[in-house]
Amino acid sequence: MLNKSIKFISFALATGALSGTASAQDILESCESDIAAYCSAVTLEDGRLGSCLYAHTDSLTDDCYAATEGTSTILETFFDRLTSVHEVCAVDIQEHCAGIIEGGGRIMVCLSAKNEEIDPACNQGISLLSAALAPEVVPE
Repeated sequence: MLNKSIKFISFALATGALSGTASAQDILESCESDIAAYCSAVTLEDGRLGSCLYAHTDSLTDDCYAATEGTSTILETFFDRLTSVHEVCAVDIQEHCAGIIEGGGRIMVCLSAKNEEIDPACNQGISLLSAALAPEVVPE
């Protein structure tokens, strides 16, 4: 489940598909000069362009900032919750996932797979992290 969420955020950053964000075409048009200045060496897969633009938020043109603002908010929430999960789950990570190489969401996948063995607070943190990645569904 969490691995799918991580893939979703990567896709969403690459395409602007998150609720409330500009379309990929809007971002590319609004951020053309910013992409050239800061992200020209970035490959356009796995959300790398969105991550690059987020890393340069303080330097973006007004148009690019406006086009990427929704994505930035989602990323900030995600990283805040990721930090919290890492703190709350530190003992469980050491006990159940010590041999896992960090990066690519592998530790979160490990914790999710061992959800019956880990501390309830850790499970709750993982659920909150997953919720930060899921788009809000608005009933029609």
